Amino acid sequence: MGPKGDMAWRMLWCCHQFAFPALAAEALKADKRLVALGGWGAYLSYDANPTHTIPTIYDQLCGIAPAGGAPYDFAAQRPASAVVINLGTNDCGAIDKMTGDAKAEALAAFEDSAAALMARARKHNPDAAILWAYGLCGNGLEAPLRRAVERRRAAGDGNVRYLALDDCAGDLGSQSHPGRNAHKRAAAQIVEALEDML
Repeated sequence: MGPKGDMAWRMLWCCHQFAFPALAAEALKADKRLVALGGWGAYLSYDANPTHTIPTIYDQLCGIAPAGGAPYDFAAQRPASAVVINLGTNDCGAIDKMTGDAKAEALAAFEDSAAALMARARKHNPDAAILWAYGLCGNGLEAPLRRAVERRRAAGDGNVRYLALDDCAGDLGSQSHPGRNAHKRAAAQIVEALEDML
């Protein structure tokens, strides 16, 4: 959320107050719960680390914090009406550096990881709309994500959808990440999709 060109890692710039999850929740007058960690992906982190992924902490409360890792009690919470997943950018950055068989294997594993994450989200949120929203920072993994969504639908999950977000198109803030206006546009797209699904 910081100014374009500011490359310092400041907690203020990483705050999600003006990011699409908060903006979408505000527009829908909804409570929100977040599972997020900068640089982590669905299958690989930005630096190709397979242990730094959201699926490894999805079921935990503050999984990476000291003394964290306690199981998250989904059943004790109000059931979610929607689950929005926005992963793939960091995976794409790591996979794009690969070549040949390694890249083909990583693409297949990414698709499997995406399908498995949606299945896990469904397990914990049986009645929720599940929306995989991707493309704010490029769409290099759109094809495997669309296939993963179709796999879930073929498995009988009719309330899952892929949403192609508009690319931030150079609308950047600090750390060369999407800026405030890009997040506003993404939030509007997510709200429209969720209103249709719900």
